[in-house]
Amino acid sequence: MHPDSAADLAFVAPGLVHQFGNLFLTVQGHAVYLEPPLLPRAQSAILGACTRGASTLSIFRHLVGGAGPERIPARDAVAQVGELLRVPVREAGHQLECREPVELPRVVVDLASFVSVMVSSVRSLLAAVPTGVSGVVSVRLSPVGVGGGAGLNIAFRATAGSLPFPLAMNDAASALRNTAARCRWPHEVKLRADGFLLLLPPVTAVLDANREP
Repeated sequence: MHPDSAADLAFVAPGLVHQFGNLFLTVQGHAVYLEPPLLPRAQSAILGACTRGASTLSIFRHLVGGAGPERIPARDAVAQVGELLRVPVREAGHQLECREPVELPRVVVDLASFVSVMVSSVRSLLAAVPTGVSGVVSVRLSPVGVGGGAGLNIAFRATAGSLPFPLAMNDAASALRNTAARCRWPHEVKLRADGFLLLLPPVTAVLDANREP
């Protein structure tokens, strides 16, 4: 395993453990009610937990580099990865804020590269925050431009009243570029003073890029 992949996996590991622990408790808690009249409700809860567990396992496989291409809607990918990032961000002394987009064009991402790039973006951004500064890591997916694409904004916002210390974004950008190159991330990554902007093309552009000539 590449050292950067190992670092990303170690960073998100607390979220993975927390997620699987909750899912096992859900299954166990409803398994004792597998009899009428609670059977339909218990079955639905167990199947829902299994579906979430399968998605989490898929993210884990992509982090360790043991999975092939897997394209899903960007909205779902951000929600799934973001759910696993809440615990490590909290353990770093901050909060994670994932905003659900109201309107979004049809955009898909390949988890084979997206998972590592999103995790690395958050990990690199937190490494750029000065010691003693706390705040919020904002993850927001929103429409960008007029071509139907979207952008994933990953930014740090210091707690109100904190001194305006600059972020060490040059080192963070270098780390993210290395991850993007290693994962063959095909889209543009823009550096900002407070974080990153990952540009995602509309689904038609993604399909065209993957179509054989």
